[in-house]
Amino acid sequence: MARHHETVHRSGAQRLRKLIGLCVTLAFVVVATPGMGRGGAPGSLLFALASHPTASAQALDAAEVPAARVLIFSDTRAEVLSWEVDGGKVSAADAELAIPISTHRGPGLSLDAAALGAGTHTVSAMYSHPDTVLSSQFRIVASSRGPNPQLLANATPHSQTASPAPSPTSTPNAEPPPTEAAPPPPPQAAPPSTSPPPGGSSGWPDASTTGPRDGHNLTPSGPLVITVPGAVVSDLDVDGCIDVQAPNVTITDVRVSCERTTTAIRVYDGASATVAYVEIHGNGVVSTAVGFSNYTLSHVDVHDVIDGPRINSSVQILDSYIHDLARTSDSHNDALQTTGGTGIVIRGNNLQAYNATLDDPMNACFMIGSENAPLRDVVVEHNLLNGGNYSILARDDLNGSNIVIRGNQFGRNFRYGPYRGVNAMDADSSNVWADTLTPIL
Repeated sequence: MARHHETVHRSGAQRLRKLIGLCVTLAFVVVATPGMGRGGAPGSLLFALASHPTASAQALDAAEVPAARVLIFSDTRAEVLSWEVDGGKVSAADAELAIPISTHRGPGLSLDAAALGAGTHTVSAMYSHPDTVLSSQFRIVASSRGPNPQLLANATPHSQTASPAPSPTSTPNAEPPPTEAAPPPPPQAAPPSTSPPPGGSSGWPDASTTGPRDGHNLTPSGPLVITVPGAVVSDLDVDGCIDVQAPNVTITDVRVSCERTTTAIRVYDGASATVAYVEIHGNGVVSTAVGFSNYTLSHVDVHDVIDGPRINSSVQILDSYIHDLARTSDSHNDALQTTGGTGIVIRGNNLQAYNATLDDPMNACFMIGSENAPLRDVVVEHNLLNGGNYSILARDDLNGSNIVIRGNQFGRNFRYGPYRGVNAMDADSSNVWADTLTPIL
């Protein structure tokens, strides 16, 4: 009987060990299965389309993914050791197909689904902490139809670097030639704006209405090189500068502290960007806040730069605050400057060339020339301009047409006068003194 009891006990113990082993196996499967993550563990892979920045992100597993560039990331910030696509590790040589990126939600992968091709594919992420592998199988469909997830990545490819920026200089001739790749419709097609600019306590844009908005917690970041078309960069505190090398990039609620002597945000030829609710701090050394074509600034706070934005073609500066320019021994500081281009709108801004701390009017709020190209189709309206030798200063040799100056207000902290134009410019009595609202002309 004792031997039978021992046999039964041993058999029960064996079943218990098997049951424990099965539970351990199931526990591992739960950890490694998408959708089961909690706390700091990566739980599932998500994806987002670069071309649809307004909808929600989607789970990658079993998804139908359009043949387009997508960004893949997990639902936590866990560190990724490496990525695999269809069983092959992603390397620097795969940059056209797949690029490891940094996103505001943690590491991610930018994948060209069109290049990967229609059919069923697998993406795997190997994580170091915890030691986890996430794999998702999905199907790429040839049609452009499909979910419209929000692009949640800032798209900073680790494997790519920016081309050299132009040499720093304080002269307008230093700008690269304007690109004429995609000129917008002439600004005169739109009727004059009649609404007042969004203002702070002064009624004009100031630090309270520009820069990152309240409620946005900014994550520390290093310099950014953006090469993913349609990328959205948001909620970052960038210690460094930004190079935009892709079209249709959006940068919003970001602080940029740049210390290179060229541009804080450079938009390269063939690229384009919308920059909204961003602060640009030039640390007294940045020669140009933003350059050069195909960008829009809205509600941007620019300060401690030698020159504000430089403007070639297809540029809009809207509802922004440019102030406290940095004087150097040989600078001719301008809040805004153009040396030629087409399709330019300057509207609703507070342009302060005058530095009250230094009692220095600087050179101009808006310096206008055509050294690099003829200047055409420009609207400057409903701005506050204060400071400069002349607040609006045009070169005598300006080659331009359809340059409209209307509805602006001018301060009195200039050296010689509020306005020095040429025949190519159309300015009328709607331009007034800010203190009396009487015409300056």
